[in-house]
Amino acid sequence: MAAERFFIVRTRPGEGETVILDQEQSHHLRDVVRARTGDEVILLDGEGGRYEAAVRSTEGSGAAVEILHAAVAPQPPQVDLAIAVTKAHRMEIAVEKCAELGIRKIIPLACRNSVWRGGPEEAAHKAERFARKIEAACKQSGNPWFTVVDPVVDVSGLMRLIGGWELVYLADSAGQPAPKTLRRTRQASAVLGIIGPEGGFTQEETASLVAARAIPVTLGPTRLRAETAVICLAWWLLAASGPASPAGK
Repeated sequence: MAAERFFIVRTRPGEGETVILDQEQSHHLRDVVRARTGDEVILLDGEGGRYEAAVRSTEGSGAAVEILHAAVAPQPPQVDLAIAVTKAHRMEIAVEKCAELGIRKIIPLACRNSVWRGGPEEAAHKAERFARKIEAACKQSGNPWFTVVDPVVDVSGLMRLIGGWELVYLADSAGQPAPKTLRRTRQASAVLGIIGPEGGFTQEETASLVAARAIPVTLGPTRLRAETAVICLAWWLLAASGPASPAGK
């Protein structure tokens, strides 16, 4: 059975509709995967829409595909991550892997030992890069729900938001083993994981987060890079949270 091939669409087409892919997607279809007329592909709109389609033309500036079947995928588990801002390339790896795994939302976190730099213009530039990474990751993995990246908040700002999650976990080498949280995590409706910077949270930051009901959990016996901790915690929380919810629930 041939591997599924995914492409991004900017609209929500209906069955029988012909869609003209944009230049980037057309190039990927025609010149990278070398799809031919009649081949079947899948379009993703980033909001759960998954469209089975057949290639009708690869000529001209935009490839044309016909929608054969349209459906909305189940919503992802309500698992979000607050990630302390790290060096640009490491943060982009973390965002990319969260999108592949199916994390619903990322909250970039500015703390004492994080490396956030720049003002609004730099923030907008980073947001554009994150968006590109998310689209590429979802196109590679077939995740139909694009991970949302919120604006940067500091620790006090995150504490004001914590009430929005039923369970909150803080990656901490002194915490309890993550598997011990399995039953509680599976029963929770919404879960937040918090990962600190490469230099770690300060004692004051950790104490504040724990006081705001974050539960420290360890991800293993070795010291992990920040982006590795993101991947490990993301996978654990998603696996522990069970299957995705039906769309609209």
